[in-house]
Amino acid sequence: MAKTLGIIGFGTVGQGFLEVLINKNKEFQNITGETVRLIGIIGRSKGSIVSENGFDPHDAITCIKRGLSLNQCFPELKRMDVLEFVKNLKPDVLVEAIPTDLENGEPAFSYIRTALELGSRVVTANKGPIALHYEKLKNFGNNLRFEATVMSGTPVIGFIKENLQGSRILEIRGILNGTTNFIIDQMEHGKEYSEALKEAQKRGYAEANPNADVRGLDALAKIVILTKVAMRYPLSINEVKVRGIDTLTRKDVLEAKKQGKKWKLVAKVSNKDGKISASVAPVMIGPEDPLYHVSGTLNGIVIKTDILGEVFLKGPGAGRLETGYAVFLDLIKVLKK
Repeated sequence: MAKTLGIIGFGTVGQGFLEVLINKNKEFQNITGETVRLIGIIGRSKGSIVSENGFDPHDAITCIKRGLSLNQCFPELKRMDVLEFVKNLKPDVLVEAIPTDLENGEPAFSYIRTALELGSRVVTANKGPIALHYEKLKNFGNNLRFEATVMSGTPVIGFIKENLQGSRILEIRGILNGTTNFIIDQMEHGKEYSEALKEAQKRGYAEANPNADVRGLDALAKIVILTKVAMRYPLSINEVKVRGIDTLTRKDVLEAKKQGKKWKLVAKVSNKDGKISASVAPVMIGPEDPLYHVSGTLNGIVIKTDILGEVFLKGPGAGRLETGYAVFLDLIKVLKK
């Protein structure tokens, strides 16, 4: 019998995930031995549709690409709010991809917790609930997956949890926000900060309100998540010293370039004799540092362990299909276990 699937939030990530699932459906079935039946998509601007019998995901994607809402394309299907859907239909897997809230993690935290308590497995791309409430959710074990919250399609969470088992992680340093990395790259080519920011917005890398990126808040949430997963320490966002790139000037960037160095927004956490300290700040680094070579919108992370020394991962940290792939990968894991 097919596993039932619900999607909460049908913006960039939700659509990207569904496209990957459609395109990789054969591979998905070969790996998991399962098929899925999409029984609900609940979004804000794209509309909400629910059917216990399921509906064709191709039709849902086609509908949005035509510039229509789901309710315009599926007028015969039910409408439900999220909690009504979760409680009444109890999908086997809930994919949650609504916008992040770093104040209290709501309403996503309530959606996730309720679904888990009712027996659903949950895959989330939402940083807020994990950064703020991981301690309340971790007891659900592998029924909760959140790979997409840190480096999009680059599987750093899975790498840490599965490939570094038994290692003690001493330090993590990373470029975890591609938007700021792109802006600094543009400044190295002579643009003022304001010009570089406008270019990032024009290309869709930065939001109209870019504060979460340029003030370091996005990277803050990600380093908190990594600390909780890798070091098993309940780091609070208030414990992290944060400074963004909005104080950097073209003069700063070009001066570093003259010295053969680059500015990067680096998120860092270290464990020294059991004392955890974390920060997010612009740092000037040289070519001997692996992070120096992380350019454009890419992300990179250096993980220092007691056994392997330093391990370096680099890959896409944003993008519709890239983030959608991370959600797809987690779907495989929650159904394959």
